[in-house]
Amino acid sequence: MLRLARKKLPGIRLHQQDMSSFQLDDRFDSVIIPYDSINHLRRFSDWIRTFRRAKRHLNGGGLLVFDVNTPHRLRELVRAGSSYKEFNGSHMIMTVRDAGRGVTDWHIRIFERIEDNRFGLHEQTIQEVGFDHARVMAALRMLFF
Repeated sequence: MLRLARKKLPGIRLHQQDMSSFQLDDRFDSVIIPYDSINHLRRFSDWIRTFRRAKRHLNGGGLLVFDVNTPHRLRELVRAGSSYKEFNGSHMIMTVRDAGRGVTDWHIRIFERIEDNRFGLHEQTIQEVGFDHARVMAALRMLFF
């Protein structure tokens, strides 16, 4: 992904680091954690470490922007079962299952069109966990306010 981003965004600095321990020699007006990325951290202590890292890298008055899948949303996705999407002649099937203890397994299968009648299969299972809104807000208040 970084290789593609560097090709599309020449001159932009890009880094690959763990979000809960990243260290850059700079501060920013905003830190953005997109696409429910933080939900992949399964321990709440790692969420707090990520918030601390973000704060350390923000200018005064800087903004932390992130989105999450809440426990409620994760339960909805489990109830929905599988979803299907077609894009550029390729196909994706995603099935979200309850893995227990608040963890959801996202089983993703992408059938990439290689030629007219040939497809390559890319398959992966990722995990997400959601934490109670009040708990997240309490951690943010403790760190930012």
